[in-house]
Amino acid sequence: MSKGLFPKTRILLLIFMVFMWAFFSAAALGAEQENIKNPNTKTPISEENIASVVEFLCDYVDLDSAYDISGRLANGNGYLQGVPQLLYDQMAKFQLSAGRLQSIEAQDPHWASFVKSCMEGAKTILTASDLFAKAILTGQQAQTWNATAQDLCKKSSSYLNLSSQIMQSASKAFMEINPSFKNRLPSGLTYDLGVDKRPSIFRIGLYNYSREPLRIWYVIPGSLASTIGLKNDDIIVKAAGRNFGPQNNIEDFKVVLQEYLGLPIPVTVIRGGKEVTFEVKMPKTIPKEFLY
Repeated sequence: MSKGLFPKTRILLLIFMVFMWAFFSAAALGAEQENIKNPNTKTPISEENIASVVEFLCDYVDLDSAYDISGRLANGNGYLQGVPQLLYDQMAKFQLSAGRLQSIEAQDPHWASFVKSCMEGAKTILTASDLFAKAILTGQQAQTWNATAQDLCKKSSSYLNLSSQIMQSASKAFMEINPSFKNRLPSGLTYDLGVDKRPSIFRIGLYNYSREPLRIWYVIPGSLASTIGLKNDDIIVKAAGRNFGPQNNIEDFKVVLQEYLGLPIPVTVIRGGKEVTFEVKMPKTIPKEFLY
């Protein structure tokens, strides 16, 4: 009797094993499809990849600033001096960080989408910078800001605006999925990327370094920053009794100024390696041309 049941038992066991294999294979396939469809499913980002993103975004913002500063230096007859070296320097630096980000293998659909958008943003801002450099060279060679230089400048501006739109959209989407990533960025960078709204109501008229938010790169002549006595390479450390550190940025400084419109306040900066304190007095009403 036991000999008669053995083959039947083996067949049932085989059928059970086939069933379980099919069940788990289907479950695995379903999970894989769910990872693709579900926008909330993501693979943790490695420290190396986070560092690459931070480097890329900082260099992107710095290139954007270098483009603007170069435009101001080339204004009037400034183009006759040729392309500012800082534009070429930032272009080269940004190309390296963009290459590092592109070389990282995509971990999930969100990461792949973000990197793709970053590469599109990188390509457009580099195109904008290259066209602008050619516009300056064209004007310099002709000794006049002729029609060709003007046309190149217009094309450059279009590419720059497109790049800004791409990077703002990509950064917002990425940080919505990875909200803690904001904490890894230098203070104030999300304002420069257009991810967060600036708390101040006015343009102070300066450019700062992305990795050193309170160090002034360039003060625009005739701006509020110039009027109150700030200079290139100043590092703002204190205003109206409030100390500033690595966690602060230019927006924090502007908010303090905003609180004391029309009133004199002491401002301390590091200038030439030494602390310098001077009195600052903002206008009682900020001129319209400086308002956002």
